[in-house]
Amino acid sequence: MDPKGHVWFGNNEDASFSFYNYINVFPKKKGVKFGYYTLSKDKPENGENAQIAGGMNEAGLAFDFNATALYPVKGMYLKKEFPQGDKAMLSYILGNFSTVEEVVSFFQTYWFQFGFRSAQMHLADRHGHFALISPTGSRILKNSLFQVSTNFDICSKADSTACWRYPIAQNSLKNQSPSLEVFTDICKKTAQGRHTIYSSISDLTTGAICFYFSGDYVNSYQTTLHSLLKNGRKSYALYELIPQNPICQVYKTYQSNGVEAAYEQYNKLPVATEHKRIVLENLLEFFTTEKNEYTIYPFVTELTRIGNADLDYWLIKSAIEVQKGDVGQAKSTIEATLKKFPDRQELIQSFFNRINGQFEEKANATFSLEGYPNARFVIIKSIPASSNFYPLNNLTFMHKEGGQWVSKFKLANGIYNYVFIVDGQEVLSKQLPTTQIKNLLQETKTCHQLCLGFSQETYPLHIELKVPNQEDEVYIVGNQESLFAAPLIYMKQTSPFERNITVSVHYPAAFKFVSGAGKQEALLKEIDNKQPIIINSLSPRNTYEVMEWK
Repeated sequence: MDPKGHVWFGNNEDASFSFYNYINVFPKKKGVKFGYYTLSKDKPENGENAQIAGGMNEAGLAFDFNATALYPVKGMYLKKEFPQGDKAMLSYILGNFSTVEEVVSFFQTYWFQFGFRSAQMHLADRHGHFALISPTGSRILKNSLFQVSTNFDICSKADSTACWRYPIAQNSLKNQSPSLEVFTDICKKTAQGRHTIYSSISDLTTGAICFYFSGDYVNSYQTTLHSLLKNGRKSYALYELIPQNPICQVYKTYQSNGVEAAYEQYNKLPVATEHKRIVLENLLEFFTTEKNEYTIYPFVTELTRIGNADLDYWLIKSAIEVQKGDVGQAKSTIEATLKKFPDRQELIQSFFNRINGQFEEKANATFSLEGYPNARFVIIKSIPASSNFYPLNNLTFMHKEGGQWVSKFKLANGIYNYVFIVDGQEVLSKQLPTTQIKNLLQETKTCHQLCLGFSQETYPLHIELKVPNQEDEVYIVGNQESLFAAPLIYMKQTSPFERNITVSVHYPAAFKFVSGAGKQEALLKEIDNKQPIIINSLSPRNTYEVMEWK
């Protein structure tokens, strides 16, 4: 709180870079007490579900999240599922609460059925009260001048020295009154280079908001919540609101005039060398991993020239050169890559052979896409959480062979969900069957599917588990997405000592039960606990009992 009684709130949003970041505005409506805005990545729809990244409402309540280590939810067996479901929880908070105390009370009653096991929620309100909520508990500060949180769980008293940013923010706020300038300085000093997508700063007392984007702390977008709400229900791409931002200028030039004009503008940017490198790396990360567009040869050439240590950009450069017909230059690039990454020689040579149509003799999976004779680049893109095609998943380039695009891989047993990307556009083959899958957030995606070592069909699997303690928080972990390999799939409590779950699986389904955020495994009664449980069409058993956790 500053000397005038204004409460300030700021954060850095750290993730893989994308231009797809949105401010989503929700005016007050019937049945909702307050208008508000949310922040989302990838698409506006994520600004009204469980993937909301942060937000603020008219009452001056704001929140953001820090990623932390994975923790069990304290007292999960006492918490309820929110009646409107996980997707509605964060929107409900912004639409109906004005104080941090109300939010803390809400989470003492309800909890997410999926997620919020490896994050903490940082809150502040117009009254100058601060709060933290995490799986390990919560706290409320009513008489503190400030609150700082980073990527360690404060409620469990985790080690703050593990995060270099924490003391920077702490010391700054101890020695200065908060203001836009002070918060801007903190955001700049604690930014993680290209991994900080944007910074947001709000005056919760007045509703003033300021955004910075991609390492640029000179140009900003400044507005008020009142102004946003006055324009109605809308979503805004953040990069479009800061036209003077260097990376936004280059991207807009690319959109309107192409890669050569964009590269020329990049070279003329009047920014420091370090900032210019952030612009370059973020552009390439966006084009190669988000959009899968490979028309950016001048940019990738510049990045390898200045010595970038990301192997995938060197390989992408050689793939573009092969596509251009400049095989000599492609070979030179591969030779330089082999020298720079001597411990990755087998992968590098395999990649170069494959983009030239020389596939492994032991390849056990062939992928083909008919047509698209004029395409420049075709890749296979796996759906997130699918088995991986390749150590570097944005390098699955296909080779043009006759009237089709082809690639072959030596793959481990797995369930491979994929689409084709043709010059940056997602495509499904008319010659291949498609399937609809649901990801961990229950979003439906149409794709192709290859099952190696698994049944092509899926089967419903209902599992019941008896536990020794009513507070046991149980997850199922296994060998496919519906079971997942990390403790994310939560078994519902049906009675104090019973848990169950129904999932759709490919056979054979291998799984085990874990508790304590995955730190403890179940010792089951009448089961060989040395191996995971294997379920196939000949294994009808689905009821188990935990003797103890180890």
